[in-house]
Amino acid sequence: MKIRYNIASHKKINYARYILASIVAVLLSTLFVAGGIYSIASTSNRFLNEKKQLKLYKAQVDKKAQDEQNYKKEIDKIKRKWNPKISFANSAINAHIFPYMNRLETIEELLPGGVFITRIVIKEGTPSVVFQVIAISSDKMMETYKAFSKYNLVISSEVQKDGLFNASLEIKF
Repeated sequence: MKIRYNIASHKKINYARYILASIVAVLLSTLFVAGGIYSIASTSNRFLNEKKQLKLYKAQVDKKAQDEQNYKKEIDKIKRKWNPKISFANSAINAHIFPYMNRLETIEELLPGGVFITRIVIKEGTPSVVFQVIAISSDKMMETYKAFSKYNLVISSEVQKDGLFNASLEIKF
């Protein structure tokens, strides 16, 4: 059995083996560094894309919030415009100074199903009401005529259009 042990003060180096080991170590190091750089770059790109997407979403949310504020301001402006008119109408109704309510209630009670009022005009100073109706059939229109006949019914016009029957009626209370 032979023991190989170099105890020389200047050892002989096997340069081929040293160069080969060094090349392998450098290649492995380069491979790990390149892998790390690629991983960091892809993660960075992903985060940049997500950041851009979040900025877009934030811009959209801010725009919607601004639109909402603008709509609220516009709604408040419209409310301020109509509040005096609504208050006046409500006070007139609550004070019963609107003499036409009973007339409108009577018309509503007498109007048969399937007949709808499209326009109504109350003549001031007279007990008459002029209104236009639409009926889904001629039978419903005849029911309307019968219901309002006791109020001195005057039929101004009667037309059939698109399967509906239109008539202009005037009654006196």
